[in-house]
Amino acid sequence: MPINLEYADCPKCGDPIDDDKEAGDTCDCGYVFPATREETENEEPTEPEEGDITTEDHRKFYQYGKLVLDLDEDADHVKEVKAFMDREKFWPNCWFISDHGNAHLMDLT
Repeated sequence: MPINLEYADCPKCGDPIDDDKEAGDTCDCGYVFPATREETENEEPTEPEEGDITTEDHRKFYQYGKLVLDLDEDADHVKEVKAFMDREKFWPNCWFISDHGNAHLMDLT
């Protein structure tokens, strides 16, 4: 996808920018063209941010470091988390944190 820059010249050396340059391409001077704001806004996050909900077992869910949901073993965690978000009128991302500490974005649809 071609980049959509607000300038027509390289900000480092001043050379004209070709229309076919893409994010990550490099100018002859070594400047790396950044992703556009639209491209970075549409990327999925890779780790929890402040305010996101996390769980390690799909039973206990935490937000801001505090336990916000403690579900029974047979509860539908997707339904319960969505209901919690609706009550709070705040719909953050929800993450499963593996026993290795890796964060996995949960699909609540």
